[in-house]
Amino acid sequence: MANQQVRIYEGYKNSVERNNVAPTVAPKGEWPADLDGEIWTESRTMSPRWADASYGRCRVYTSNLGRVREKQSLDHGMSFQIAVHRTSDDYWNYNRAMGMFHYLNT
Repeated sequence: MANQQVRIYEGYKNSVERNNVAPTVAPKGEWPADLDGEIWTESRTMSPRWADASYGRCRVYTSNLGRVREKQSLDHGMSFQIAVHRTSDDYWNYNRAMGMFHYLNT
């Protein structure tokens, strides 16, 4: 029974995440390099898609060159991690599957 549940969940997870393009993730506490002439502005209309708000505050920024950056606060604001999506389409198509037990209990 457990193996069948794992197979069902893996099928669900693969279908939800099949269009994901993994963002470039900088090491914890390091700021990624900007492209030449890139200017970032905070976007209050976009919610985090890669980051997990349960770890701390997340902010989403957009670039004049079309990239999207998510800044995830870690360790109660003492550190951070940043993911950069190459295009806004990569950002909008990024989906995270529900956890296995949440999915199988619905």
